[in-house]
Amino acid sequence: MSGDASAQRAGDDPALRGELRVAPFEGGALTRHVATAYDELRETYGYELVDILVVKRFPTGIEALSQALVEELALPSRPNVKTIARHASTVLTERAPETRVLSEVERIETLAMVLEGHAWEHDYFASAADHESFGRDVGRILLAGTYSGQFDRPDVDAGPHGELLAELQTVRDDFHDWLETQGWVERPDVLRRATAALADDAVRSTIEREFEAIVAVGFEEFGALERRYLAALAENATLVAVGEEDASIARVWNEPGSVADLGGSRPVERVDRLRDRETTTDRVARFLATGDESLLSGCDDPIYRIAEPTFHEQLSTIANEIGYLRAEYGWDYDDIAVLVKDSNGPIRRIRRVLRRAGIPTASATANGLGGDRAVRELHALATYHATTDREERDRARKLVADRLGRWPQDAVDAVSSASSAADKLGRWILETDLKRRIAESEPIEARAQFHHVSRVLEIAEFVERADFVPNGWDGFLRVLERAITYVASDTYSTSVDVEENGVVVDAVRICKHERRTAVFLVDVHEGQYPESPRLTRLFPQEWVRAMPGYPGVTTPADADVRSTFETSPETIHEPFEAYYAELARRQLAIGARAAADRLYFCTAGKDDSALGRRQHPSRYLDTLEEHAGVETIEIGSEDAPRDVYSHGEASATVLSEPWDQLERIQQAASTGSAYDLRRAERTLGAIQTLLESDDLDPRFEQAVYAQIDRALGDVGAGRPANETNADRPVDGTEVDSSGE
Repeated sequence: MSGDASAQRAGDDPALRGELRVAPFEGGALTRHVATAYDELRETYGYELVDILVVKRFPTGIEALSQALVEELALPSRPNVKTIARHASTVLTERAPETRVLSEVERIETLAMVLEGHAWEHDYFASAADHESFGRDVGRILLAGTYSGQFDRPDVDAGPHGELLAELQTVRDDFHDWLETQGWVERPDVLRRATAALADDAVRSTIEREFEAIVAVGFEEFGALERRYLAALAENATLVAVGEEDASIARVWNEPGSVADLGGSRPVERVDRLRDRETTTDRVARFLATGDESLLSGCDDPIYRIAEPTFHEQLSTIANEIGYLRAEYGWDYDDIAVLVKDSNGPIRRIRRVLRRAGIPTASATANGLGGDRAVRELHALATYHATTDREERDRARKLVADRLGRWPQDAVDAVSSASSAADKLGRWILETDLKRRIAESEPIEARAQFHHVSRVLEIAEFVERADFVPNGWDGFLRVLERAITYVASDTYSTSVDVEENGVVVDAVRICKHERRTAVFLVDVHEGQYPESPRLTRLFPQEWVRAMPGYPGVTTPADADVRSTFETSPETIHEPFEAYYAELARRQLAIGARAAADRLYFCTAGKDDSALGRRQHPSRYLDTLEEHAGVETIEIGSEDAPRDVYSHGEASATVLSEPWDQLERIQQAASTGSAYDLRRAERTLGAIQTLLESDDLDPRFEQAVYAQIDRALGDVGAGRPANETNADRPVDGTEVDSSGE
């Protein structure tokens, strides 16, 4: 989008049909502002509960917002709260009842079919089409172009390489035309189609029976398509749009400008701040969002820092700190969130590390199918039946046998007798009792695995319906493998609310309007906050920066940076870099704002590459540390402010402690310095108590005693198999004598 993007957007948007209220940047306050608007509509116009429609941009938090409105206003029943996309789906269905909205997997497969049949006119695409990631990269641009409405704007300056974008737009239009012949529509096209459907008087008459007034929540995130649909929907209704200042992190990826700009020529009502007293986390978040350093002078409590050498150690310390918070304060797991900058972050890896530490996790971001063991089992089953390659077939057979502890010939025979792929998978799930196996072997992640198995079954049913996909194992395997490759990386999520009873691990936008007692912000270093974004892998970066028509902010001017971000620098050397640096700062502010009590900034000294490149803390964190009190959380040193609380950290500590204690005692003896032997007694006494637990894995118990023996110089002795815990003290007696 070019430097005069704000003007282009304003000219393209229909006028806002209603009132725009802009609230200040304030965590946890949006619901009360929405409740005020809702209550005023009831009192001023005498509207009943059923007369007011509440529309929200993102699907997460729908239930939380509904419940909050019920409690805030003492409503007798649940208010009518929907995402704007879901409401548009009802309008589209009213116009064309036979229309079906494609799932992610179905969109990927149908688009792949269209791309395979397209004769590329431009040599660049003809050459790039041979690359494995070509379909995914094209699909992402088409998705962004449709969601942003950019591909429906012929007035946008094409700029250099405009012919490339023009061909992509042609492909997108061909894709939509083909879907229409099937009675299908892709999710990002629902808003455009629904807006057109409202021009039908019969459709409008039916839809308008649902409401007399509309409250639009989080208006700062409404993109061009959402605003166009909202204008059409509110043609004969009272509209109040509620947005937050300095808070947009999704819309500004596609267009610059503040929330006040979205009101056009209409006056904007500025809403007062609700809280007189701000906590330290509130002040830190508002400083990050606005750049007002005076806010940091009022920080009474510290913010917290976790700085570890590696990413894994960073996560281990986070896990241990979660254990500390639960033990010392009695907080529940769902009082805590671990947040990354966006959905491209290592969400799955963080969840895996925390689960191995015994911490249940929850997420609204769709997890990829590839890392799920149950999905791998079903993939292996399909591979075994579909492939003729002997080695590949043997590998699949071994994976299945390892999962079940044997080769289940009866179940294989039952599967072979079923007709369709969906029936075959259903028989396998029943014959091998897959759901019970998941629940027993992986209770912490069972819910997610059940969801993934359901998605695999949906893929099998789609294969049966789609006449362009080979039926049976071959077609199912092709679609499943494409889903495993592509779906995990999609940044547009249609997910529902975050599951309860687990630490939330997700992108900061998921907690944008929520508050958690403690929040850990992961990887707060240069390269993340901020980073130089690579908007696509399909084109070279220098091309994208010269493409005004690309679906995103690619050619911003200084004025675009300043109108969008209050934190923009006085001197802007590279507007593109400055724009996305300020966006990263705002994402950090949104993540910090989610913390009601304790806020942790977490970093790793080296990245995960083979070279282990050094990483530096974010420039924004450096600024915070200059002006606010920071307490560093460490584990493992003698002066550490934290003991061991997590299972994973406890295991590592218990195994290393005999050596560590001996080294400390020997060092004290050699230097003549004092050493508190009572500390060693307490530590080894705690290990003794642990080893007396009936739930302890015997292999771990043996490993601990082996470490004690080696620390005492008894190499290779280990613990006799017939020796009980009581026979072998680890309360410090032997270590004390050897130390003297």
